[in-house]
Amino acid sequence: MAKPTDEARLAVLIDADNAGAQHLERLHVEIAKYGTATVRRAHGDWTSTQLAKLLSEAVETAADDDGWAQLGAVGSNLSRLASDFDSRSWGFSKLTDLMVAHPGYDVESRKAGQGKPPNAFVRRASRK
Repeated sequence: MAKPTDEARLAVLIDADNAGAQHLERLHVEIAKYGTATVRRAHGDWTSTQLAKLLSEAVETAADDDGWAQLGAVGSNLSRLASDFDSRSWGFSKLTDLMVAHPGYDVESRKAGQGKPPNAFVRRASRK
């Protein structure tokens, strides 16, 4: 049983299909009135046509002849296509994490050269 001085701990489920990242700060302020909440994951529908269309166009626009696109270029295209796009709205802190988890895409890391961090590349998943 909670002591009267204990602050309530709240579990929060975010429907990332209907609550964009631009609303998160206001949501956190409202939740804080009732206790402490830690957002661990936002849930979205991978079959969402909105996400599918955005990712498809962003990858295709940046892709080379082999279908591979540098993830940085994909991110730039996503920002251009939907200025409010945020991978956190889909439950991932980084675009790389979203693309790795998405079943429709392959992601690979390629060495960039001496002393440079590797670059991530993405393409539509190959059908097996």
